Amino acid sequence: IYECPYDLTPLEERVSKTLQGEAEEKKRAESIETQKRLAEIEAILNSQQVDDLLKRRSIRKRPEMLIVEDDHFTQRLIAKTVDPRIHVTFADNAKDALLHYITLAPDMVLLDIGLPDINGHEVMRHILAVDGDAYVVMLSGNADTHNVIRSVENGAQGFIGKPFNRTKLSAYTHKSPFIQSKLTGGHS
Repeated sequence: IYECPYDLTPLEERVSKTLQGEAEEKKRAESIETQKRLAEIEAILNSQQVDDLLKRRSIRKRPEMLIVEDDHFTQRLIAKTVDPRIHVTFADNAKDALLHYITLAPDMVLLDIGLPDINGHEVMRHILAVDGDAYVVMLSGNADTHNVIRSVENGAQGFIGKPFNRTKLSAYTHKSPFIQSKLTGGHS
């Protein structure tokens, strides 16, 4: 190949432009997909069920926890550590998380930051926009200071790093005023 009498520069330039074009096309497609997801989320948040969310949470007697986590192994681990008196529902992406939130009006949300469609910080922002009293605890394998501070500044009640600590999860669960009210027989 080193003895090739031809100038390979035009070929290298052509390959480079093709790869660059493919990368730009992929980025455009991802942007379009993100816009579609955001439009779906806006439709969910504008639904009629948002209006009576607080009422539905207050009249439900059994505590409800929504776990938003895309890793099924982690979902099962968390579910085994949650107080058996608490009903657990799972979502593996942002869209399902918001649908379940609006439908169930959970007493607590355990929310992974690294979701496949939209990050957990954005999901929490949408949840808090429809329910300022939401009790959200962030969950992430990336427990660096920036993630923890951003979570709390944006309205999370706490942060649990992965692999999670059973004691910490239990403490946050029992700090939820909605869960405490239901476990002790009161109403939230």
